[in-house]
Amino acid sequence: MNFETLPPLFQTLLPILIGCAFLFGYLKFQKKKTKLKQVGESAEGVVFDINFKSENIDSGNTSYPIIRFVTRNGEWVTEQSSSSSLFVKKGKKVAVLYNPENPKEFIADLGMPSNLILPSFLVIGLALIAFGIYNSYATKIFELLNT
Repeated sequence: MNFETLPPLFQTLLPILIGCAFLFGYLKFQKKKTKLKQVGESAEGVVFDINFKSENIDSGNTSYPIIRFVTRNGEWVTEQSSSSSLFVKKGKKVAVLYNPENPKEFIADLGMPSNLILPSFLVIGLALIAFGIYNSYATKIFELLNT
């Protein structure tokens, strides 16, 4: 199916809805990151293992590192990171920021490529929303010119 063959309403709404989904993902992770920066504690962790999940048939496997670290209270935590990364290997040391009241709530600094994912969600979301808005105006202008 070609994008131009969709009804004009879908040509406008589809990019805006997908853009909103990207923005929602960005805001959700940013909120977690901000909260952990305020109340979180730092620890050094290690990539203990890597969990490969098949998201869908077409995309293949996505790798989610399993991070192990010790809290300040001496509690061992071994949990899967909420962020995926293709560039991290078993045994790699990572900086961890965790919630002292719930150490299973953490973020791990998985390196440069992973650090680019969050800003790309913001850029892609805003670009899709802008495209949807532009497309709605362009469609109306085109209709006015052809009448």
